[in-house]
Amino acid sequence: ALVLGVLYFLKYAFDNQWIGNTGRVLIGGFSGLALLFAGERFQTKGYKLYGQTVAGGGIVVLYLSIYAAFNFYSLISQIPAMLLMVLVTAVCCSLAYRYRSRTLATMGLLGGLLTPYLLSTGKSNQIGLLSYLLVLDIGSGWLARKRRWGFLNLISFAGTVILFFGWAATFYQPQDVWRTHIFLILFAAFYLALIYEWHSKLGEPAATRPHLISLCAGIVIFLFFVSNVVLFFDEANRFWPFVLVFCALGISFSLWLRASSLAQFVFLLSLLVGIWPWLGGAGYQETDRGITTGSLTVFWLIFAIFDILRLGGRREPTGSSNLVLAFLNGLVYFGLVYSVLHIDYDGWMGLLAVGVALAHLILANAVRNLGSEDPGARSLVFIHIGVAVTLTTLAIPIQLEQDWITIGWGIEALVLVWIGSATASVRMRQAGLAVLVLCLVRLFAWTALRPLPDYVLLLNRRFLAFLAVILVICLIAVLYRKTAGNSHGDLGGMWNPALFPPAFVMIAVGIFVIAVSQEAWTYYGHQQGQLSLALAREEMNQADYYTGHESLSDRRQLTLSLVWGLCSILAVVAGLVKRFRPLRLFGIGLFMFAIVKVFCIDIWRLEQLYRIISTVALGALLLGVAFLYQRFKTVLINP
Repeated sequence: ALVLGVLYFLKYAFDNQWIGNTGRVLIGGFSGLALLFAGERFQTKGYKLYGQTVAGGGIVVLYLSIYAAFNFYSLISQIPAMLLMVLVTAVCCSLAYRYRSRTLATMGLLGGLLTPYLLSTGKSNQIGLLSYLLVLDIGSGWLARKRRWGFLNLISFAGTVILFFGWAATFYQPQDVWRTHIFLILFAAFYLALIYEWHSKLGEPAATRPHLISLCAGIVIFLFFVSNVVLFFDEANRFWPFVLVFCALGISFSLWLRASSLAQFVFLLSLLVGIWPWLGGAGYQETDRGITTGSLTVFWLIFAIFDILRLGGRREPTGSSNLVLAFLNGLVYFGLVYSVLHIDYDGWMGLLAVGVALAHLILANAVRNLGSEDPGARSLVFIHIGVAVTLTTLAIPIQLEQDWITIGWGIEALVLVWIGSATASVRMRQAGLAVLVLCLVRLFAWTALRPLPDYVLLLNRRFLAFLAVILVICLIAVLYRKTAGNSHGDLGGMWNPALFPPAFVMIAVGIFVIAVSQEAWTYYGHQQGQLSLALAREEMNQADYYTGHESLSDRRQLTLSLVWGLCSILAVVAGLVKRFRPLRLFGIGLFMFAIVKVFCIDIWRLEQLYRIISTVALGALLLGVAFLYQRFKTVLINP
């Protein structure tokens, strides 16, 4: 409030021309010094917070006075103004050190970072700007070290990044690359020394402090900006060695500091700022395919062995950063290599996915052996297995075609459930079920709807794919039945192994009914298509075509009703023999559905002959069902 009051008074005096430009600046300067003196007096009298507030007001007034003298009135040139602002910043930081005031320290640092912006002449002064920022960072680092104010390092880092990129975006020229590189190395050396100091002084907990990771990020961003985007972007032979060396140093530093989040940051930065723009921009050329593929493999390998080195040296327990890195590494590697090679080597991409999947299975085994004393290593094992499963699932549609994809996913689901049953791994069985769901989605969304030009009843790829999936589901039911009998301490609820065999049996029966019904429907539909072709070739007249077409439609409806009736009887009989109530209920429900169809559709739409056949067949089935009910009434009522 005091500062605002003084500003309002000065504005009034200036508006009335009571005071000239020089006098205005001098009044501001003396006012700032007076506030600093008053703040010092209040501090010595014991009014610490009040004294700090007054001193802070004095610092603001001094900054504004110097800025006005330079920018508004042109009373001083850039260099004296810079020196004066540096002096004010130094005074503010010294007061912050004496008063142990975080507020004054923040104010002084922000004022120092704003100085280049406030005193800018619109011309490039690279050496002056970067030298000033380096000195300011060193000063703030010293103050942060003395008072353990790590937040100052974050502020200085953020300000340095903003000012550097602001300068680079406006004034950077190719001839500035080496001077810029030298300054960035100096910045990197300073922040490395600062991190080492914090690490040595505060011990291992410092390795996980957010501001230390941010300082590492500063090093990475600076070096990556110059060395990658500017210096090496157009030359693959220089770009990739830099990226790989950079990543190797990054994980080495991460192991040393026991900070896995640093390795994750290095991975993401290398990918998003370097590799991805390089592959998608002007840097990548077709002639670079070999070195690019090899370098991407080394890139994957660097981060793949990170957890092996970490667990082998017992450097750090497994955390979320390790899980994220392991998950992204394999999938990103395959995606990037696929984008590079798939045009010319499309037939090998499925094998590539399988190869990477096998590599992650090897990693999973290594992690399991090395991480026996690490509680989080089990999750890391499942991450590697999950990556392997995902890549294998992707390999099937990449390498195979049409219905073989559905069958391949079914076989993969069976293998995963088998492995999960053999190793008592619930997660592995759940992964198998997820792949099975994917298999069923493709079965009904693509395989079942795909037209079959060369159709043969029951001996066609679609029906064989249905039979293969049914067989897979039945085998999975058998595996779950064995698991339910041998599992101890397994998951309960919906993941209870005892619940799955009946469910799988019912799913298999339902799919079989759908497959047989579709065969009946498709068979007559194919014959109707043949009639249409004969009509188009003028091999038959319109009257014969319509007569034949209607006859085939009636046969199709009749056959569908018979299929449902027979399937329902078979389901009831099987349910009685196996004493499996869900199957009996399914058969009864299907039979009721067939009855509804006969009375609601067949009787009203079919020709007389087919209507007779349909009703007689229905009557025979009803008699059979009635006999079965009387014969096995006790079993039906008391299962």
